[in-house]
Amino acid sequence: MPFSLIAREPETGHLGIAVASRFFAVGAVIPFITPAGAIATQALVNPLWGVEGNKLLASGVRPQAVLSRLQDRDARPSPKTGSCDGKGWHKRSLYRGRLY
Repeated sequence: MPFSLIAREPETGHLGIAVASRFFAVGAVIPFITPAGAIATQALVNPLWGVEGNKLLASGVRPQAVLSRLQDRDARPSPKTGSCDGKGWHKRSLYRGRLY
């Protein structure tokens, strides 16, 4: 079973993403980390969600609102997605994907 973990180290504020998948080179398409936050998509991966999502996090949009905006713009079934802003876990979100 594939999974992604997003974590923030509270003392330094460093963010990290760990991914388990049967596919090779998942590090190129699933984890996206910037100082503004971290986003990981899995299953129906859409790398643009990482790029666009981190831009929204950088502009101050809360993680749950980021996921809602990305889902509204994508006609495909949504990938499993997790996000965390760079300030901490009190601003995190998780989406397990739409049934299709």
